[in-house]
Amino acid sequence: MKIRSALAASFVLALAMPVAAQGEPSELVYFGQRLDGAESAIFGARFDPGSGKLTLLGPVAKVDRPTWVLPSPDRSVIFAASETGNDGFTPGGIWSFAADPVTGALHPLSRITSGGGGATFLTINPRAPQLFVANYGTGHVGLVPIMPGGRLMPPLSVVQDQGSGPHKRQKSAHAHGIAIDPTGQYALVSDLGADKVFVYRIDSKTQALTPNDPPSVAAKPGSGPRHIVFSADGRFVYVNSELTSELTTYAWDAARGALAPLQTISTRLANAAGDNGAGEILVSHDGRFLYASNRGDDSLVVYALDPASGLPREIQRTPAGGRTPWAISFDQTNRWLLVANEGSGQIKVFAHDVATGLLSPTDHTLEVPHVSGIAVVAAQFPDEGRTLGEGDMLILDPAHGALRVVGALAIDDWADPAITG
Repeated sequence: MKIRSALAASFVLALAMPVAAQGEPSELVYFGQRLDGAESAIFGARFDPGSGKLTLLGPVAKVDRPTWVLPSPDRSVIFAASETGNDGFTPGGIWSFAADPVTGALHPLSRITSGGGGATFLTINPRAPQLFVANYGTGHVGLVPIMPGGRLMPPLSVVQDQGSGPHKRQKSAHAHGIAIDPTGQYALVSDLGADKVFVYRIDSKTQALTPNDPPSVAAKPGSGPRHIVFSADGRFVYVNSELTSELTTYAWDAARGALAPLQTISTRLANAAGDNGAGEILVSHDGRFLYASNRGDDSLVVYALDPASGLPREIQRTPAGGRTPWAISFDQTNRWLLVANEGSGQIKVFAHDVATGLLSPTDHTLEVPHVSGIAVVAAQFPDEGRTLGEGDMLILDPAHGALRVVGALAIDDWADPAITG
């Protein structure tokens, strides 16, 4: 069945799907795709954290090339990057959707241009209602205000990375990943084309992005910084380099907004042959482990993080269960790791030992063509099926990864008063 026709049918399927019994939480997961045109969509699935099983809901929203998907802090809204415009002539896009915690349906809230071409990565300021977008095609980085309820305003501030590198893919800047520091004052941008990590200040009053002093730190020529994450305590920063398959650890000076390189290691085996590109990096919720994917070797690598030095030490290397592991994400219970294998068009589920950090493959897989992004959103617990009334609020129960009904929730509840007034 063609995805175009399946899209409408999927909403009927989603509404007909049975929900979990009371006391047995289920989660909703959404998947982005590296597909263009009529056949591209966001797919939905229901995840059982008791067994690790995924049940496909089908395509739930029509978006052109939705390579990256991201949940809001309360997990009720999905943001999706539409990676159009890598040609440098057309704009990228960003969508926001309300996620129905019972049916899994996505209801469009807003659609805006991304302030550049090739929107490829999204992240949220932990201290303010701000969405940040990295535009790969043109090197632009945008700050997008998030309105109550999850609607997006057009980018309020846009800056453009500058630079190039020796590799054939580095003729100009290509912003690829963004991490916001724990204070919400700095946006760190890993740029594949410029071989740099740029640091921008975030003005809490005007929401303007301006280059920090120092404005960047240089990576190894030809390495191609891809994604960037902070350690759980905010003292260290990790960057994976796509073109050289390396992982670099930086010390973060929060007072100056400055990075200092500490160590660079390969994410591949010493005798590895053939082409490979670094994929995703992810720090565990407790901050003790870092997970990296290799696209080519098709492997996952688990590192233990030294709490004093921040340096990673490899403790496991395992097959990704498919080809080209593009994205990785934990479920809400942290007992499972989901791997989006773009090349083989499947999601592979791994059991995650929270104590040791080690991964074990399961038999659970789900087929989604060219899957490239993962967003875990609202879970169901004892309030499944309840009709929300005026004044009701959904809050996330971290012990069970579930939504509970207690009162009204606006997406700006975590906002900085200096921004929202």
